[in-house]
Amino acid sequence: MKYFNKKNRIKIQNIFMHEAFVSGIGWFTGLLSVQFVASIFEKSSVWNLWGYWSDKMVFEERTFNIIEWLISAIIGFTVMSLVKLIISKSIVKYNEYKSIQNP
Repeated sequence: MKYFNKKNRIKIQNIFMHEAFVSGIGWFTGLLSVQFVASIFEKSSVWNLWGYWSDKMVFEERTFNIIEWLISAIIGFTVMSLVKLIISKSIVKYNEYKSIQNP
């Protein structure tokens, strides 16, 4: 149980909180990108007369679902990676600043 002292527990909690925050940001961005895709593309259906009565680009339902999934995955992963990189760099800078202030 020596590995789970208070200092290590706090580090583990910080890691999990960091990952949860970054994953949440990526998930939220993925949801926003789904709305973006829905504003540009549309499924062909009876409501838009199979694409003849639509101002958007019209695809079959299967193709629309694939495009929607791919765009949300790519944008969500990219934003998640960027946020993780920014937070990691800021943590390193904070730790350097903290070590300078408290020698």
